[in-house]
Amino acid sequence: MREKKVRGMKRKTQQIIKEMNANTQSFPENVSDYWHLPLPAAYDFMTSNRTPKKIKRLCIQTLLNRAEHLIDLKPNDGEYIVSWSQSICLDYGIHKSLCLKGILM
Repeated sequence: MREKKVRGMKRKTQQIIKEMNANTQSFPENVSDYWHLPLPAAYDFMTSNRTPKKIKRLCIQTLLNRAEHLIDLKPNDGEYIVSWSQSICLDYGIHKSLCLKGILM
């Protein structure tokens, strides 16, 4: 049997990219220990077999581009580590997020 299309694919994808750009427009203030930005997408949308790999790849590439953008905005007064993490949970699948860790010296 044929699989149904995901409704509003273009709108959902554009909203995810828009939120990622808005949340990483400037370097986060008051990063004392840890700053975390999860992928702003519904879990079911990203793990669905009906969501094309092209859309998933675009979301992950945008997340990586925003991590690079934060690295460029990183202030010189302290040391910060900007990283991209992917955790795999057996019960819930794969979670992707952008993490920022501040090292106080």
